[in-house]
Amino acid sequence: MKNYIFFTIVFLITALLYLHLKSQLHVLDTCSDIPYIDSELTREQFHTLCSKKSPFVYKYGVSEDEKIFEKEYLVSNDKHFEVNTCIPEKMSTSNTDTDETQTTSNSSSSHMNRINIDTLFSPDAVSHTGFDNGEFLKETGKYDILYRNDSFMRPNFTASFNYDMIVSQRCYNKEVNEKTPMAFQNKYYTHVIHCIENPIHFKLVLPKFSDFFVKTGTTSTNTDLFSNIDLFDEDSIKNDKHLSKLKVYDIVLQSGDAIYIPPFWIYAYTPFNIKMDMIMNSDNTDETGTENKSNEDKGLEQCHSICVEYNYMTYMNAMVFIPNTLQHHSRKVRELSDSYFK
Repeated sequence: MKNYIFFTIVFLITALLYLHLKSQLHVLDTCSDIPYIDSELTREQFHTLCSKKSPFVYKYGVSEDEKIFEKEYLVSNDKHFEVNTCIPEKMSTSNTDTDETQTTSNSSSSHMNRINIDTLFSPDAVSHTGFDNGEFLKETGKYDILYRNDSFMRPNFTASFNYDMIVSQRCYNKEVNEKTPMAFQNKYYTHVIHCIENPIHFKLVLPKFSDFFVKTGTTSTNTDLFSNIDLFDEDSIKNDKHLSKLKVYDIVLQSGDAIYIPPFWIYAYTPFNIKMDMIMNSDNTDETGTENKSNEDKGLEQCHSICVEYNYMTYMNAMVFIPNTLQHHSRKVRELSDSYFK
């Protein structure tokens, strides 16, 4: 009898663990749209929506503590600190016929730089996207401020967490409308990007299309990077027989909006300025073929967006990604040892 009870208990615990782990790997195959919620939510309501594994945008607002991420504050108080930025090189479009599961249209390359805040926002700065800036947050004390104020975002049974600052700048040029084609794949149980300053344009792709993307790296937050497809190059995607199958969702965040991105979804972003987009996408020339841009428009040739990223991994979520976590830490150890023995 005792053995029967023992095995029953073991079976129930194993079944419960299996169901929990399976739920961590559950992803949606379809999504009708991305809802915008402007009514006030309680913490429980917010995390109930997150548990459905469907993206949504919530009007979260910007508190006084979060204004330390605005450009004016950063330039005034943190201008000598360095942040990571990824600067894309000139994009070239190459339509190649590959197999159904992997194609690389719009191939582009990029490289990471560490530059100080003052240089980041200089008038001569080029298009870039800054991410993987946990070190900057810790050096400036912003990491602790986020930790003290994230009770709304943080899910129950959190095993690990981290924060990041996204600083993205887009430059408009009469010959090339530069964008930042880097795409990311989230693996966290709760992954929220909060827009602090200026609108930012997001493109989201369902997890089932992940085979179209080629992994080119991993951030310190254990997020995969892709750079073989520019999700903002709509014409190339539409005209490619493979990439035209992608279902891409568009959403523009305003200051104060927060987007929840479910695990395994792929996303990309770029600063958004509707006026300059209209100018760049229109035939902005006079009868002689001379570019016709007003002085007011010339002042809008650069735009930037600043966001804060919240990443949380629960205990069950962590169990699913144990192999990824071990691989990530082993890579960090190799990098440290390589730099030490140089």
